[in-house]
Amino acid sequence: MKNTNYTIEKARPEDQTAIKSLIREARLDITDIRWQKFLVARIEKSPRTVLGCIQMKIYPGLKELASLVVGPAYRGQGIGQALVHRLLNDHLMTPRQDHNHNNRDHSIYLLCPQYRQSFYEQFHFKPVSLADHLPWLLVLRYLPARLLGPLLFKIQIIAMCWDKDSYLSQHTKSALTEH
Repeated sequence: MKNTNYTIEKARPEDQTAIKSLIREARLDITDIRWQKFLVARIEKSPRTVLGCIQMKIYPGLKELASLVVGPAYRGQGIGQALVHRLLNDHLMTPRQDHNHNNRDHSIYLLCPQYRQSFYEQFHFKPVSLADHLPWLLVLRYLPARLLGPLLFKIQIIAMCWDKDSYLSQHTKSALTEH
C-alpha cells in the first residue's frame, strides 16, 4: 500500500460534498453534519482531495467525537489515528468559552461498533454503560443504536468516554522521553 502525504486542517466550505459523501459511504449518522465542525485530511499536492474527516459535536453538557471516516483507498496509513489525535489536541488547546454551562470541562464521548473498541482505547477512551450515569443527550442517541444495531446491522454499538488524565499522562511521558 502506497503511503500518502497528507495534511490535517479545518474543513472549508468546498469540502461539504466530500464530507457528506464519506459519511454516507460509511453508513454513519448523517444528522448534525456542519462542515465548520470538521477536520479533514487532504493530499498535500492535491488540496481538493479529502481523504478522511472527523468532527466534534457539541451539545449542552456533552461533547461527542463523531463521523470519523477515512476513504477506503487510504485506510491503513494512520490517517484515522492522526485525525483523532489532532481533534483531541485541538480540544485541549482551545480555551473554554462555554458560558452557559458553568464553564465545566465536559467529557468527550463517542458511540461506535464494538469491533472498533480497541482502536479508540489507544486514545484512552473507556467503555461506559447506562449504569455510569451517561448524559441524557447521549442516552437518547445510545439507546436506539444499542437496540437497533444488532437487529438491523448485526453489530453491537457501545458508548465510550475519554479519560483525559490518562491521555495527558501518556503524552507528557512521550514528550519527555523524546527529548
